[in-house]
Amino acid sequence: MNKDESGRFEAWLDEENRIVSFHKITNSRYYSAGENDFWQMIVSLILAGYRVQ
Repeated sequence: MNKDESGRFEAWLDEENRIVSFHKITNSRYYSAGENDFWQMIVSLILAGYRVQ
């Protein structure tokens, strides 16, 4: 799992195609958060229909 320089977890969100990626993808929104907040957000996106890449 990728972490940024401050130790926060990071992902890229492609809202148009409903994709969560743990690798940088173009035209996506960067998301970074502490471990608990990060996983709550990722799980909620998956439950809402996002695919993981």
